[in-house]
This record gives sequence, structure tokens and C-alpha cells, in this order.
Amino acid sequence: MTGRYINISTEVVQTISLLSDLDEDKYVQVFDEALKALEGGLNKAGIKALAGYMGGKEATLMKIVQASSILLWDLVKGAPTDLKSISEALQSMGMKHALVSAFLGQYEANRQRLNNLKGALAISKRRYKDLEWRLDVEVARRQMTSMSAPKYQIRLDVY
Repeated sequence: MTGRYINISTEVVQTISLLSDLDEDKYVQVFDEALKALEGGLNKAGIKALAGYMGGKEATLMKIVQASSILLWDLVKGAPTDLKSISEALQSMGMKHALVSAFLGQYEANRQRLNNLKGALAISKRRYKDLEWRLDVEVARRQMTSMSAPKYQIRLDVY
């Protein structure tokens, strides 16, 4: 679905739909791991433990958690007011109703937490002070066999 503010990728929805094979009571735990991934990175130990409860497949579960994080972040950026249309769009893309309701329930329950995260990541104009950047490229070298790589440096000063 591509709306005015929200862009939902079909691959992300299909990856999350892999959860349909699991029990519905595990959906909330997976989406909670996705929230934790947004706040502080992937919790590999938590995902491994959750995969143990669900019968293995740690790599698949990690992809599902990452896809769920992407979808949660897209919803946070778009800040939808009508979750019913989002629900219909996700169902039309192949997600089961129980999975959609669990996902949107988790989003709704943690909306304030996600908005605080969004606000913490925004750069305020009042705090920006200076930006300096530098690109170093090697122009010549005596050895013809070695490749040179450009080096980038960036410095952002804030108040």
C-alpha cells in the first residue's frame, strides 16, 4: 500500500505473514521483540530464546522481527489515524486477520513509546551548530596493483 504518508512494502508484509504458522499467543511476544529492536537493536538472546519456544528457526524469526520493526517504524512515521484502513490494506496484502489485529493492537498499545522514540531521533534546528565534511581520495600511487578507496569524514556539532 502506498498512501500519502505511509509506504508498506509487500516483501515486509510477506515476511511477517510467516508468523501465521505459529500459535496466536506468540504474536505479541514477537512484536514486543520488534519494539525492543527499534529502541536498542536486535536482542539476539531474546530472539534465540523465543525461537526455542517456537520450535527453532532462529534465522527466520530474526527476519520476521526485523520486518515487524520496519512496519512499525513506517506506521510511526506516517502516524495514521484510521487503523481500520491499515488493517484492510494489510489483509489485502496477505496477512491473516488474527495477525493483523495482534500487530495493530501492539502498535496501539505502544504508540506513545514509539512516538517518544521518533521524537528522540529527530534533529532539532535549535540544537544544530555546525557540519563539516571531508573527502580524501588518493590521486596517484607507485604500485598499480593496489586499489585506493575514498575516505569520508564528517563532523556534526550540536548545542
